[in-house]
Amino acid sequence: ADYTQAEQLSPDDSNVYLGQGASLSALGQPAAALDKYLLVREMDRREGRSTYLIDDLIRIEKEKL
Repeated sequence: ADYTQAEQLSPDDSNVYLGQGASLSALGQPAAALDKYLLVREMDRREGRSTYLIDDLIRIEKEKL
């Protein structure tokens, strides 16, 4: 619920989606976590940020599927 509110307040902050992905992963929802991580990667690429860490998280979630 907190991340949903944070998303509404800061929809352009990739850290919000990163937190959502981590929470969903911990809850055993790899497909939903993967969706959030893919969004983070897209946002970070647009901002010119490194995606090495998020790429690892994406790989981990894909392995769970």
